[in-house]
Order: sequence, then structure tokens, then C-alpha cells
Amino acid sequence: MFTYGSEAERVRVGVIRYVRWWPWLISIGVHTTVLVVLSAVVFVSFHRSPDRREIVPEARLGKVDPQLPLFHQERQVLPASAEDHLAKQLEQKLASAIDPMQSRQDRLDLIASRQGGLDMIVPREGGLGLIAPRPLQPGDRFGGNMDHVAAVVPETRLFNACGNAYSVVFVVDHSASMVDVFEPLKRELKRSLSELKPMQKFHVMFYISGEPTEPPGGTLCWASERNKRRYFDFIDKAELVMGKNDPRPAIKRAVDMRPDLVYLLTDGILDNEVAGDVIRVSKSVNIKVNTIAYINEVGAGVLRRIAEQTGGLYRYVSEDQLQW
Repeated sequence: MFTYGSEAERVRVGVIRYVRWWPWLISIGVHTTVLVVLSAVVFVSFHRSPDRREIVPEARLGKVDPQLPLFHQERQVLPASAEDHLAKQLEQKLASAIDPMQSRQDRLDLIASRQGGLDMIVPREGGLGLIAPRPLQPGDRFGGNMDHVAAVVPETRLFNACGNAYSVVFVVDHSASMVDVFEPLKRELKRSLSELKPMQKFHVMFYISGEPTEPPGGTLCWASERNKRRYFDFIDKAELVMGKNDPRPAIKRAVDMRPDLVYLLTDGILDNEVAGDVIRVSKSVNIKVNTIAYINEVGAGVLRRIAEQTGGLYRYVSEDQLQW
């Protein structure tokens, strides 16, 4: 029988002591291994540059509606072309007058028998369209032959001067000689802008000599209610100034915008050199200029010349007409 001090007893006691420490040694080894692995991952990630640049969204507070422009950009609907608009009107008129169950030949025969039944836009000299009856022929395609159709263009009006245009620029004299009649001019300008359709574009500038006075932006804008109110404020704040009557810089600015029509209003007299420059610049891009002699008709001859040679119209506004 072994004694306590025997060799076997000492080995057994030593093994028991080592076994007691094994869980601790295993735990220390495992944690050390995990720590080393994590440290290596952090070290590699820190020194590795990203493959592509990250996009960080703008920070916003509170809940964000997914319908806001941040997520969805609404597509702006531009006005349809004149040809598309006219074709749609013709199709609607035909659809209301013809039974869709009829054969194509029956529909064409019915259209041909209705003399003057359809209102068509036919071209005339000067580029403007007019309403005239034009029955469709059996050889025409259903919906009308668009080859002879001219554009349906919305109307503009300043005092008693009119013109059809999708885009228009008002070039208005604000010389000190208008001291007694400037407020009625402002009212007429605002009334004219208020009649513009949303499909039209417009701009207003006041001139006397040198660079014209314009609202911020200085370019054509859509005839929305918001833009109209912005121009109403600009017109209300306009003031009379002293200077020589020279619309050439203002006309040059207007022509650069490529509008369909320009209104030139003044109570002064333009010399022949100024008129020649205005005509040359306007005709270079085929822009019509409607001229208005405001209260004073002394310079009517030059204004009439500008209108005639650019394809526009001349009008005279007397003080009696203004009061009416």
C-alpha cells in the first residue's frame, strides 16, 4: 500500500492540481485568440480604402414623406405642340359626330357629306391662322390631313394692340414725360399679363437709355400665377427716369430671348438710325414687333415703319382712350 510520500501519490496530487487549472487555461487561450483575430480585422479595415465613394444622405429631422421631392421628382409637363392640340380637338369632334361602329368608308362618306361641318385652321399670308370651314375629303386620313393646318396660337393684348404668340416680351418706355399717365400704363401692363395662358412665356422690361430695368432672373418665364404676381410687384415699383429715348439695348436683350412677339411702347420720338437698328436686329431672327405710340403721336411715322418692316402692328393710344 502506497504511503502519502510515495511517488505515485505525489504524481496523483500533481495531476489533480493541473486538472483544476485546465478550464482557466482553455478560457484564457480562447479569449486571447478571439482578441487577436478581432484586432487583426480592425487593423486591416482601418488601413483599407473603400472601393468606391460612399453617398451620405442629407440629415432630416422627423418623419419623411416618401412623396417629397427628396425621393420622387415630379416630371414637368410642358405644353403640347399646336399640331397635337389641334389633332386632339379634331378627333374629339369627329368622335362625337360619328358612330365608332361604322366602317371606315362609311365614316369618310359621312364626313365628306357634311359640307362645312368641321372648323379647320388654314394658313394665311403673314403667318397667322384663321378659322374657316373645310370639309374632309374621302382621300383624307381619319382625323384630318394635317399638312394644310396652321398652328393655333394663343393671343396677347396690350391696350388695343394684339398678336398671337407663345412667348412675348414687353419693352416699355418709362421716361419722365409720362408723369401724368404712368399709373394707367402700369395697370394695363398687369391686365395684359393676367390674361396670358399658362402655356405662354413672358418678360417685361422698362427702358430709357442704356441697360433696361428688369426683374431678377432677366429671362422668359412661364405665365403661372406665381410669376405673374412677381412681375406685378416689379411693375408697381417701377419709377420714371430722365434720359434719351433709345430702345436699342432693350430690344437687343429681348431679341436674345427669342420670343415670338415684342411689344415696343413709347411716348417719345425715335430717330431713323435707332429705328433702322431695331428693324435690323428684329428681322435677323424673324421676330415681330408691335409698336404703340402712347399718348403722343408725334413719332408715329417711325413706329409704324418698325411695325410694318418686322411684320408687326402699329397702334396709337390717345389720352381719351386711356381714360375710357
